[in-house]
Amino acid sequence: VGVGLGLIFRFGGTTGGTDILARLCQKYLGWKMGRTLFGADLVVLAVSLGYLSVEQVLYTVVAVFVGARIIDFLQESSRSAQAVLVISDRGPEIARQIIEKLHRGATLLHGEGAYSKQHKAVLHVVVGRSEVLELKRLILAIDPAAFFSVTEANEVAGEGFTLDEYRRPLAA
Repeated sequence: VGVGLGLIFRFGGTTGGTDILARLCQKYLGWKMGRTLFGADLVVLAVSLGYLSVEQVLYTVVAVFVGARIIDFLQESSRSAQAVLVISDRGPEIARQIIEKLHRGATLLHGEGAYSKQHKAVLHVVVGRSEVLELKRLILAIDPAAFFSVTEANEVAGEGFTLDEYRRPLAA
């Protein structure tokens, strides 16, 4: 159910039920659809305690929770990526290789070590999940002593990533 609904929601559809409310909450309040649906389902399940056993309701809560998490995962996976922060003495060279080999942009910042007081190049790069390993290899091939961290970027919009959702006019 979570996969089916997640795919429907990911491509802008609804099933005509409480997911219309969830879609509106997502659009206007920024709420995740799966969580909103889970909340609505909890209200229905609470009312169901009048004629269902606690055990049946609890099993259903677990199933609905898993479905909601899958829905949110499928929706977020279309906009998520990995943000990589690289600190290196060879930052400009790494940035140039990222542009040439990965066809991605990079932001080159200037940092200073808090302890060493040495100036270091700091790169911020956002790549798709499938590109992280290639990026790590590229960084380490240029500077084996580079420091980098990889974090989840839950929502990414801009050149090289989708901007469609933000370009749509707001409903009146």
